[in-house]
Amino acid sequence: MERKELCIISDSDIPSGSGGINGEGYTYGQLRHQPIITEILRRITHPIARQMAEDCNERNRKDGFTMYKVDGEYCFEGLRVGPKVKIPSKEELLALLGNYWCPIKLLGVTCVR
Repeated sequence: MERKELCIISDSDIPSGSGGINGEGYTYGQLRHQPIITEILRRITHPIARQMAEDCNERNRKDGFTMYKVDGEYCFEGLRVGPKVKIPSKEELLALLGNYWCPIKLLGVTCVR
């Protein structure tokens, strides 16, 4: 069972990290309401990816996304740009594949049916 807790972070704090994370200096408040920043949005040229990014910003524009910790790890669910889908477990995936599953590494051949 997962443990989920709300993270309370001031909207005026400025997140920072290594590798150029938030070099623009946006505050948490700004990022909560426009997660896909203008500098990134400007460079998205694929129409479907662009629409997904705009949808993410629109979804968060009014209330902003809420950040949680799930099992001690930060969860940025509000930042998702695509639809929410449940990923199957290994057992569920194998059951779905049924007879079409082929242990390629063990057989050393390609399995096409």
